[in-house]
Amino acid sequence: MIKKKTNIFLLLIGIIFLSSLLLSYQLDKKSLWADELFSLIAGKKAINSYSELANFVKKDVHPPLYFYLLGKWMKLTGINDFSMRLFSVFSAILMLILLYLLTAKILSERIALLSVMLTSLSPFFILYARMARYYSFVGMLFLLNCYLFFQLLENEGKTIYTIFYIISSAALVSSFYPAISVVAAQNLYFFFLRQNKKTLKNWLLIQVILFLLIVLFCYPAINQLNRFKKDIPADISESFIGILTSSLDLFYEFSAGGTTFPWKIEGIFLFLINSTLFISGILLLKKEKKRILNFLIIHFLMPYLITLFLFSFITKGHSFIFFASRCFYIFPIYTIIISCRLDKSKKFAFAFILILILAFNSFSIRNYFIDKSFL
Repeated sequence: MIKKKTNIFLLLIGIIFLSSLLLSYQLDKKSLWADELFSLIAGKKAINSYSELANFVKKDVHPPLYFYLLGKWMKLTGINDFSMRLFSVFSAILMLILLYLLTAKILSERIALLSVMLTSLSPFFILYARMARYYSFVGMLFLLNCYLFFQLLENEGKTIYTIFYIISSAALVSSFYPAISVVAAQNLYFFFLRQNKKTLKNWLLIQVILFLLIVLFCYPAINQLNRFKKDIPADISESFIGILTSSLDLFYEFSAGGTTFPWKIEGIFLFLINSTLFISGILLLKKEKKRILNFLIIHFLMPYLITLFLFSFITKGHSFIFFASRCFYIFPIYTIIISCRLDKSKKFAFAFILILILAFNSFSIRNYFIDKSFL
């Protein structure tokens, strides 16, 4: 048993180390793109003062927490492209560790290890987790929040989980407004899907405190809503075709990343195999571990639907190709479900499919590093 745990730990360290190399490789080779430049300006404002940052982000659509912490990081490590992106890389590494802890807690160490492997060596993860944007930071907070929520349900009355759950929830929404959907999902799970029905009073108190914190930290959102009135709908947003296209692109990018064209063999294969594993993983969990499926699906589906609504009808000035990046934080749920199905495969099928996925992933990741990606 001790030897097995040691082997799992060494494999985990090896996978995270390999992913760290990929995430940090040529980190400052490409110039900052438009949104990263916004992060740079916001970070500089945060270095000066929080009030200056708050006034600046009122003109944008994002809450201030990520930019505030980025500014503090830049003050310590320097104001340059590498330093900014390194903050995202650091968040991504923490994200992988939290993914392992969450999956090991709700499923098994083997599935946790497989989830970390599929996530960390995914072209989608490599593409977005190293950008000087909030993606990996929000992903890290999301997994921390899910872990604490599960611990809170399992360990009633433990103050430490309650305190950190409230803090992580407030931090999550204060970094990405659509993440309020995570709090909504957890309330749905608590009231309709949980097994223990004894903690209603404590939960309601937690929600009142959380509501007050979110209102306090997200006050700038009131002024930011006015920005969308002037938005001109992009491409096919606000239409059924637009909603369908955004959803298809989400699952394509989750499967193959935005680093290979959909008509390329690696893109087609990765989309088909990962989508098949995802659907069959849901059916497997429904049959064997329905409680865990409810936990995973509600944390995937609610953020996906609410973000899709906001993206299609509120922030309608964005093209559908940017939708997947806004859902980056729920990507680990996708890989957990895939890992559950893959784990149940026979030895030969398991090895064959895993090798094929990693091989085609390597083609897509290579496209990114040699500037052949379409995003």
